[in-house]
Amino acid sequence: MKRIAYAVSCLLGFFGVLSAGPTTQPTTRPTTLPADQMLTRLLRPGGATAQPLEPVQYPPGLDQTTGRPAARNVPVTPLIR
Repeated sequence: MKRIAYAVSCLLGFFGVLSAGPTTQPTTRPTTLPADQMLTRLLRPGGATAQPLEPVQYPPGLDQTTGRPAARNVPVTPLIR
């Protein structure tokens, strides 16, 4: 009985979504700048640039079985069921 009620509610929800149809309003606001000004703004160099990452001082050791980097000092927690 619960399965039938669940199936009916899913079908009603599915058909409700289909009947809503697409929206007619755009989801983003229109641009206020003309195209040539927008292009100039996008091509202008930015003020702050990202700094490169520093190299890792102590890289992790490699796992002998897989050859991939292994995590260090991972606490072992017992499985609770």
